Amino acid sequence: MVRLFNFLLRVLRGFKRNQGLLLSGALAYYTQLSIVPMSILALIVLTHFIEEQQLIHTLSTYLEMVIPGYRT
Repeated sequence: MVRLFNFLLRVLRGFKRNQGLLLSGALAYYTQLSIVPMSILALIVLTHFIEEQQLIHTLSTYLEMVIPGYRT
């Protein structure tokens, strides 16, 4: 049990020393920043294979599930 506590203490100290919160925040920010252009590209590609009205209806359905109060 003491070894586990020492290990966790070393991990937390290393996390703080390497500014882990700042790094994880930057990673989350840049991930979100890259999701928007990737989603737009995916929709452009999908319009070549799926009918546009069906794609818009499907996207609206999923947005209703994800965003509370979203209605088309």
